[in-house]
Amino acid sequence: MLISVISLAQSPDTTGITDSNPAPQTPVVVGVTNNIQIKFVKYKTFQSPDSIYFNVLKLTNNTTERISGVAKVRVPANWNLISDDSKSISINPGESAYVPVRLVLARTVKGGVAYVVSATFDYDLAKPLLSTTCYITTPKVSKWRFFAPKRIVYLSKRVQFEKFELVFENNGNYDELILLDFAVGEALEMAEAEDGVFVRNFLLPANTDTSIFFDVRYIPKENGHEMHNWRGSDIRLTASTADKKETYGLWFKFLKSKHRNMIRGVTPLNLSVTARNLLSIRSLGLNIGVWGTILLKKKRELSYNFNNYSLLSFNNKTGKQYADQQWRYTRMMITYKDENLSVTFGDIVIGIESSAYGRGLKGSYTFGKNKIKAGIVRNLFYALNGFTLEHQINIGKTLNRLEYGISYINDDYNKINIAGGAVGVNFSFLQNQNVRLLVGYSNVYHNYNDSTFRINDTAFVKTDDPGVTFNGVGFILDYSGRILNKLRFNFMSRFGSKHHQSIYKGRQEMAANVWYDFNRKYTLLVRYGRYSYDPAIYRFGLLQPKRSFTKNLYMASLYAKFNRKITLQIGPNIEFLSRARYDYYMDRIDTLKTRSYRLNVRLHYRPEYTTLISPYVTMGFSEITQYADSAYGKPILNTSANSKPFYNFQAGLNFRKKHWGVNIYYYYGPYSISSQSAYLNGGLFHKSITVLPYFEKYIKKNIRLVSYNSYTYDSSRNTQRMNFNLRTEFYLKKEWMFFINNNLSLYSRVSSEYGKVSNRTYYLDIGFRKAFEIQQPRVKYYDLKIVCYEDLNGNRSFDDNEKGIDNIIIEIDRHADTSSTRLGKFEYLEMITDQFGEINYYKIPEGSYKLDFTPLFKLGNLYNINGDEQNIVIGSKTTLFVPFVKANRISGHVEVERDEYSSEGTIKLADLRITGADTAGNTYSTLTDNRGEFILFVPQSGRYKISVKTVFSNNFVLEQNDFVVDFNGFKEFEVVFKYREKRRGININGGNGSPLNGSTFEDRKINGSSSEPANDPTPSTNPSGNIPGDGSLPTNDPTGGPPNSSGNIKLGSQPSSSDAATARPDFPSIELIPEVSASSISWDATEFYIVLGVYDSQDIAQQLYDNLDSKDNAMIVRTPQNDYEVIYCYRTEQEAQMDLDGRASVFPTTRIWTKR
Repeated sequence: MLISVISLAQSPDTTGITDSNPAPQTPVVVGVTNNIQIKFVKYKTFQSPDSIYFNVLKLTNNTTERISGVAKVRVPANWNLISDDSKSISINPGESAYVPVRLVLARTVKGGVAYVVSATFDYDLAKPLLSTTCYITTPKVSKWRFFAPKRIVYLSKRVQFEKFELVFENNGNYDELILLDFAVGEALEMAEAEDGVFVRNFLLPANTDTSIFFDVRYIPKENGHEMHNWRGSDIRLTASTADKKETYGLWFKFLKSKHRNMIRGVTPLNLSVTARNLLSIRSLGLNIGVWGTILLKKKRELSYNFNNYSLLSFNNKTGKQYADQQWRYTRMMITYKDENLSVTFGDIVIGIESSAYGRGLKGSYTFGKNKIKAGIVRNLFYALNGFTLEHQINIGKTLNRLEYGISYINDDYNKINIAGGAVGVNFSFLQNQNVRLLVGYSNVYHNYNDSTFRINDTAFVKTDDPGVTFNGVGFILDYSGRILNKLRFNFMSRFGSKHHQSIYKGRQEMAANVWYDFNRKYTLLVRYGRYSYDPAIYRFGLLQPKRSFTKNLYMASLYAKFNRKITLQIGPNIEFLSRARYDYYMDRIDTLKTRSYRLNVRLHYRPEYTTLISPYVTMGFSEITQYADSAYGKPILNTSANSKPFYNFQAGLNFRKKHWGVNIYYYYGPYSISSQSAYLNGGLFHKSITVLPYFEKYIKKNIRLVSYNSYTYDSSRNTQRMNFNLRTEFYLKKEWMFFINNNLSLYSRVSSEYGKVSNRTYYLDIGFRKAFEIQQPRVKYYDLKIVCYEDLNGNRSFDDNEKGIDNIIIEIDRHADTSSTRLGKFEYLEMITDQFGEINYYKIPEGSYKLDFTPLFKLGNLYNINGDEQNIVIGSKTTLFVPFVKANRISGHVEVERDEYSSEGTIKLADLRITGADTAGNTYSTLTDNRGEFILFVPQSGRYKISVKTVFSNNFVLEQNDFVVDFNGFKEFEVVFKYREKRRGININGGNGSPLNGSTFEDRKINGSSSEPANDPTPSTNPSGNIPGDGSLPTNDPTGGPPNSSGNIKLGSQPSSSDAATARPDFPSIELIPEVSASSISWDATEFYIVLGVYDSQDIAQQLYDNLDSKDNAMIVRTPQNDYEVIYCYRTEQEAQMDLDGRASVFPTTRIWTKR
C-alpha cells in the first residue's frame, strides 16, 4: 500500500471519491476517541478478484492539538498490499488526512463471502487504538463440471470389483454442494446401492479438482445375456446443485477369454424335427425343416429352406397320391444371389399391384441405377396362374425412385382373368418433405356364364355379372414433413375401389398426424383416422352378400414428459362406427351407426430400463344414430338403447419386468360395433376381463423357460377361456438344442338352453434343432488362440520358464479393405487374457484381421515389442504368441512457475503429451497424470529426443523443449520440463516504464519516481486541495516501496538527474496505439508523457483510468506487446514540468517523464 498524507482545510474538496457513510446518523464501523475519527470512504464493495481494489482511509483531527501516530492496514491472508502496511502520520487541528489504499485480491477468494479489511491508528500509548473496517465481497461464479477419464470400464470374471473414477472440477469461486444420483444397470452392482439406485452428496471446494472412486462389479446372470443389452450394463449419473444439473453415462463391458462364434445362421446345413400332438386327439404329426446357406466363391451364395408338415399323413393313399401330397404340403424356397442377379424358386408371392401366391420362379437383375424384376407362379391347391414384370430406376436426390410394372392373373378356379399395372415415385422437395405415390389400375373380366358352375349333375349356378368387365383403380400415398423442428406431420392413405384387384380391394385406410412440440416436456398430437371396407367378392360366379364397415376417429392427445421416467398422455376422441350387412330373412341391407365420445388417459412410468408400468383409462358414452327395427326376423330387444346414450369404460395395465410381465384389460359397456349390435338386438351389456401373463428366462446356463398364458371372462355371454403354455429349451454343446412344448386350452360356457358346455385340449410337442458346422466353399472357419507372455530373455519365443500375462485387452476386428469383407459370420470382440495369458476365439472366419492390445493395468516397464497394433491373416488353425519385454524408461514431470498476480486461472498438468523420437524417425508417446508426472517406455537402446506438446497460452514460456538422452549403458533417465509464466507488471508513482513483452522488472531498468526525503517529518501538502485520485499510488518512501521477491510487482528505483527527459533505453523505437482518451491533447501532438501504470488487460487499466481526478490529458495506450499503459500527455517539456510541480503531493519531488 502507498500512503500519502494531505492536509486540507476544514471543508475539503472530495472530487472523485464517493463517501459511502457521510451522515453521522448512519451506523458505520468508525473509530472515534476524543474527537479523532477514522473510517474508510467505501464501506461495502463488490469487487472482481482479477482487478485492483481502491479505497481511501480518512482520518480527521477535531481536537485543538496536532496529533502524530501510525496508521496500519490489515488485509486477509494471501492478499497483497501494494506497499507498506503502516505509516507515520501527523494531522493539524481541524484538518483531515487521506490515505489511498490499493490492494490485489487473492486468486482463491470465494464468491459471496464478505472479507474484512481493517485499519488502526495509534497516536497515544496511553489511549486505546482507533480502528475501523470495510468489507469486500466478490460475486459468486458457478463453473463446475464432472466427467469420467474412462467412459468405458472393462470387467472380467477374475476381478471381483473394478474401480471407476469420476473427476469433478470447480473453476468457480465458491464451494459447491454436489448431489450424485446413480441409476445402476441390472447387470451391475455398486456397494450401498438399493434397487439399482445410489445417492450421495459431497462438498466440492472452490478452485479445486476432486477425484472420487467407486467400486462396481458384474453380476453373472443367464450366461452373461445382460451385458449384451447396453441398458443393463450402464450407469447413468446425475450431478446437481441448487441451480444446475448435468448427466453423464458410463458403459461397462464384461470381457471374456473364450468366445465361440455362433454361425448357425450361415451354416450350409441346419435340421429341425418336431413331433406334434403326442397327447391330443388329433393325428400324430411330424414336422421336418432343413435350411442353410452355401457361400460360394466370388460373392455368390445359394440358400434353401424346406419345411414338411405331412410326412405321417398316409390315410390309405397310393404312392402317387402320397408323393403329390408331399409336393403340395412341403413349403420350399431356393435362392441364388450374386452382385447383380437374384433368382428364387419355390413358394413365393409376386405382383406390383395385384398379387398372386403359388409355387413358381421370380428373379431380379441390377445394372447401374436400374433393376428389372419378373415372376411367374402357379397355385398348388386351386387353378390360378400369375405373371408380373417390373422396372425400378434410382434417379437423383429430388426424384429418388421411379417404378412401374404390369401383372396378369388367370383365376381358373373362379373363372376370373385380371390384368393390371402400376406406376410409382418417391421424391423429396423443399426441406424435410418426403412423398411416396403408387397408382394402380386393374381390368377384371368375368369369364363365366350361367352354364359354367354346377350345383349338381343336372343344375347350374345362376351367376352374377357373367361376361362383364370391371375396371378398378387404387393408390398408395405417404407424405411426411417437418417445419422449424417444432411441427411434424405425416399422412398415409391406402385406397382400392370395389372391383380393384389388390390387397386394398374395396378398402380405404387413411391416417393424418400432426405433432407440435411446445418444448421438451410437452407435445400435442392431433390425429384423424379412417378405415372402410366394402369390396365386391365373387365366388363361383356369385357376388357375396354385402358386409361393409366404416370407422372414423378424431382425437387429440397431450404428451407431458415430466422426466425420463414418467410420461402422461391425455386427450379426447370422437369415434363414428358404421356397419351395413345383408339381412337374408328380410332381403334387405341393414345399417347400424353409432357415435362415441371418450376421454383417454395413459400413464407411462419406467423406474428403470427393464421395468415398465403403464395403466390407462378410456371412459365415455355412446349413442346409436341409425338402426334397423329387426335383425334376421327378430325385433330388437333393447328399445332404450336407441333413445339414450349408454356408458362404456375401458381400463388396463401393462406391467413389464425383465423376465416377466402381465397385460390386463377390463371392458365395461358396448365399445365395438359388434358389442353395440348385441346390446341393441339382444340386450347383452358387455363386461369382460382379460389377463395375459408371460415369463421368459434362463433358469440355468443352458436351460430357457418361456411361458405365455391367457385368461378371458365375458359375463354377458357367461364364457371363459384359459390357455396355458410352457416351452422348455435345452442348449447343449455342438449346436444341439432340444425343446418340449406344452399347451393346455380350457373353454366353458353356461347357458339356460344347454347348461354348462366345456372343452379341454392339450398339445405336447417335442423336438430338436441342430446346426452342422461344415466349412463353406467361400469362407472357412478356424480356431484362433493368442498368448501374451513376458519374454524374459528377449528371444521372442515362449519358453518353459516364461509365464503368460493376464488382463491384456485384445480388440479383434476385420480389415475393411480385404476381399473377405462381410464374408462369413464375424462378431467384433474385445477379449481379455486369462491367468495363462490366453484368449481363444473359436470359429473365426478366414481373412485379414487387425489386433489392438491394451493392458487393463499398468505393466511397469514391460511393453509389447511388436507394437500394440498388429495384423494377422487367418487361413488355418492359428496360435499367435505376443512377447512383452522390459523397456528403457524415461520418467519426469512438468512444472509451472506461476505469476503471483496471474489472471490465467487454474493450469492443468494432466494429459500433456510427451513424445520420444529415435534416430530412425519412430515415435513413442505417453500422457502426464494429474500431477504432471509421466513415464515413457522406449524399446531400443540408442539416442532419443524427448519433447512435450505445449497446450498452454502464449503467456507461458518453456525453458527447454527438447532433451536428448542416450541409453548406451543406461536404462533410465529423468527429464523435467519447466514452464515460466510471464510476469504481470504494475508501475505506480508516475514511473515512466513497465514490463513489456512479458519481461520481469529485474530484466530491465525503468525510470522511477522519487519521494520526499525520509528525514522530513512534515508531510507535503497539495496546493490544489484535491484528494489524490489520479491513479498513482503516492508514497513518502524514498525507495518507492520494498521490492517484491518474486519479481511480479516492482516499483521504480530512485532516479538520477540524468534520467530526466530520456527515451526508453530498452525500446528506443517503440510506438504506442491510443485506445481510450478524454485528453484535449491528441497522441500525434504528444511529445512527452508520464506512465502511471502498465497492465496485462485493458479492463484493469480502465479501472485506474476511471479513478483519475482529472482526465483532461489522460489516455490509455496499447503497446506493440499488447500491454496497456495509463499515461498523462504533454506537448512540451515545460507543460510536463509544470504539471509535475502541481502534483508534488502525489509525485513528491518527481521530475521524470518520457520523451517520444
